[in-house]
Amino acid sequence: MTSILLEVKNLRKEFGGVIAVKDCSFNVKENQIIALIGPNGAGKTTMFNMITGYIQPTKGKIIYQEKEITRYAPQKRVKIGFSRTFQQVKIFQNMTILENMLVAMKNNEVPWATIFSPQKVKVQEEENTAKAKELLKMVKLEGKENKLAKNLSYGQQKLLEIVRAVAVECTLLLLDEPAAGVNLTMLKTIKELLLTLKKKGLTILFIEHNMEFVMDIADTVVVMDYGEEIAVGTPKEIRKNKRVIEAYLGT
Repeated sequence: MTSILLEVKNLRKEFGGVIAVKDCSFNVKENQIIALIGPNGAGKTTMFNMITGYIQPTKGKIIYQEKEITRYAPQKRVKIGFSRTFQQVKIFQNMTILENMLVAMKNNEVPWATIFSPQKVKVQEEENTAKAKELLKMVKLEGKENKLAKNLSYGQQKLLEIVRAVAVECTLLLLDEPAAGVNLTMLKTIKELLLTLKKKGLTILFIEHNMEFVMDIADTVVVMDYGEEIAVGTPKEIRKNKRVIEAYLGT
C-alpha cells in the first residue's frame, strides 16, 4: 500500500476579511503525481505557498512524514525534502547551465573546508558535476553546460529549473505551472521528464491550468474553487464530477 507523504489538514488562510483558502484537506501519497487545479482565484497559489512555508496559515496543520511542519520556514522544509519552482522562471540568467545546477547541490562545502581538506572538496566538486551532467542529460541539455542560461529558449529554461529543483535531492517536488507557455514539443518533454522522475521515486505535486496535460499525467487530482477543495480523485473521476464541471463551465 502506498503511504501518505504529506497531509493537508483543514488549512485556512485569511487576508484581512478575505478568505483565500477555506479549511482545505487532502493527502499526497508517496511516489505519485498529484495535480492541484481550479479556476483563477481558486486559492491554488495560496495553498502552494502555505505548503512550502512562504506564508503561514491562519489555522490548520501540515503533516510531512508523520511530523507536523506547519510553522517550518521554507529553508527548513528544503532540508527535510521539499523543493519547488515558481510560475515565473527563476534561474540565474548570467550563470552557465552547469553553474545553475551546482548552486542547487546540497553537498556544496563551506568555504573554510578548502583550507583543511582541499582534496575532499575536489572530490565533492567532481561528484556534483557528474550528477549535474546526468540530470542535464535527462532534458537533452548535455553538451551545453557552459552555455549561459539566458541563451536557452523559454522551454529549455523551464526544464533547467525543474532539474535544478531535483538536484536539491528532494523527496517532494512542487511545481507551479510547469506546462505554462511552452509549445507542444516541449510539453511532451516535460511530461516525459515528470514520469521519469516518478519512476526514480519522487513524489510530485503541481499546479496547472492545462487540463489535457493534467489528465495525461496525474495519479490524483485535487480541485479547488473559491478557496475550498471541491473534489479529489483520479482523472477519470474528476472528468465526470458535476461540481468540477460547474466550477469550470458554470451552471
